[in-house]
Amino acid sequence: MSGATPSPKVKIVPHGPTGETVLIVEDHTRTREALRVLFERKNYHIVEAKTYRDAVSILLAPDGPSLALLDWMLPDGTGIDICRTVRGKNIGRYVYMIIMTSLSGEEDIAKALTAGADDFIHKPCGPVELMARLRNGVRTVTLERNLEKRIAELEAALASVNHLSQMLEQ
Repeated sequence: MSGATPSPKVKIVPHGPTGETVLIVEDHTRTREALRVLFERKNYHIVEAKTYRDAVSILLAPDGPSLALLDWMLPDGTGIDICRTVRGKNIGRYVYMIIMTSLSGEEDIAKALTAGADDFIHKPCGPVELMARLRNGVRTVTLERNLEKRIAELEAALASVNHLSQMLEQ
């Protein structure tokens, strides 16, 4: 499952003039298409993948999406594997990952969250709940971006203060 490289089978389809980009990782065509249509209606940009390998390649890319909806079971791995791989790399941005599965046991939920998933959705999930959870992801990613911006501003201010302090000491 390592050594992810882009596959020619990856379908990247930007939709809508505004909105966040969401990676939909689902090997079942009808489910993936239904999710794409739902998200298109809400002006999200869509990136699609059917496999662990393609998903990891997309998420680890410098311009990869910050929101991912991951099926638990994939032909070459799992959504859990994707969470572990992404959390194990320093990619320079936070990725909010939601695991979707028909599994619903307490241990399954704990396994997903422990692996780095931010949320867990039991299939089938209605569109109202799914969109609410996705909005929560957008809110989290936005807060993370704002925090990163403020940290950069504070680091720049500290560098200026240090420079001025050195000048005064001379």
